[in-house]
Amino acid sequence: METKKVFNNFIIAHTLKKRMRIIAPNLRKDAERLHILAILLNKREGIERVKVTARLGSITIYFDPDVLPEDNLCILLDSVIHNLGIKSRNTIHILKHSNRHPKQNIQDIVFGIGGMSCASCALFIEMLLQRHPDIHKVSINYITETARVKSYLADETVFEIVNNNGYQAIPIGSLGARKDQLDLGKQHLQLSKTHLKTQSLISIPVLLLSLYGKQSRSSLILQALLTTAAVFRGGRDIFKKALAQTKQGSVNMDSLIALGVGVTYSYSMSALFRPTRHVYFDAATAIIDFVLLGRYLEMLAKNKVVEDIRELVSLKPQQATLLHDNQESIINVEDIVIGNFLLVRPGELIPADGVVLQGLSSVNETMINGTKSLCIKEAGHSVFEGSVNGSGALQIRATAIGKNTVYQVYCICLIKPKPQNYLFKKRLINFQLY
Repeated sequence: METKKVFNNFIIAHTLKKRMRIIAPNLRKDAERLHILAILLNKREGIERVKVTARLGSITIYFDPDVLPEDNLCILLDSVIHNLGIKSRNTIHILKHSNRHPKQNIQDIVFGIGGMSCASCALFIEMLLQRHPDIHKVSINYITETARVKSYLADETVFEIVNNNGYQAIPIGSLGARKDQLDLGKQHLQLSKTHLKTQSLISIPVLLLSLYGKQSRSSLILQALLTTAAVFRGGRDIFKKALAQTKQGSVNMDSLIALGVGVTYSYSMSALFRPTRHVYFDAATAIIDFVLLGRYLEMLAKNKVVEDIRELVSLKPQQATLLHDNQESIINVEDIVIGNFLLVRPGELIPADGVVLQGLSSVNETMINGTKSLCIKEAGHSVFEGSVNGSGALQIRATAIGKNTVYQVYCICLIKPKPQNYLFKKRLINFQLY
């Protein structure tokens, strides 16, 4: 049996040649500090990858022993974990929850977040919300720009926390709102492309003047004017977010960019009146340019990932045929009530989750279960909103509508960009959010 080595702040659970797993008791169930620990370790030369499990306080480190020997790694881990703080805040966090609110008042909030420019923004918002004593659990996905929060707070209070830090909380309680959010992301991509082109037209002359132009008074003034437009027009959102973070007493990547650009611009403007000093207008514009270019490329890649989600959301049916006293009437899907009798003709989309009362048909449920084979439906079988009816007509009774249907639960609350088929099947069986 392998002997476990004990250090001041962690225990080695097991170790291999290029992998080590440790347990940090004081970080157990402290997801925030474990995330910070992973970020710090990943920056260390010789460490290839870090995997953390907050529930157990487990940290798995994949490293190169030739660059970072195991003994040196242990010394590093002991020091970093100690600096993160010995006393666990998890106990205090649990005590705050246990006495303030009854368990039945906890609610599950799903909403969109706008204004995230990188994955660190998602991590920052997640840590920010997790620190609130009335918020139990937070999960944010940067790719799909969605957040899921379990808390004792009202929706408006959670949204206010997000908005006060320079981001936009977007309610997506309905499939229409989710579609609007996805369309908004596509519009932001187009605006970002236009913004980048305009920024380039302003910044390129500054670069050319700094490299090849004579450093005369008129040339410097022209550079100053162009740089002012580039910095305060191109970097408007960056400075806006940095200011919002400052008001909240926190910082993020936008704060660092704003500080660097602001200092460079201010120094160069003051140097205009002192001929002996150098100006760095090209550096100020270059920082903004590279940040905008990087964010545009990231938005472009993200947009391609969520394209499948956008197509899936567009499958929502708009109208349904209501059967009442042997009469047919066309109504909007939003007007369907649980218990309504609906007629689904061949080739139509099924407008709500329900049970087949009469008819025999094949139904395409690819968007639900991920399989290409058709499902035969007859009296007593369940059908799901968004499925495509085959060659036969079906009469169904609506059992779930709106955001409670399987289709809308998936589209609204989607956290993973490309879920596997078993996740669809699990939802069909348990009808639970994961």
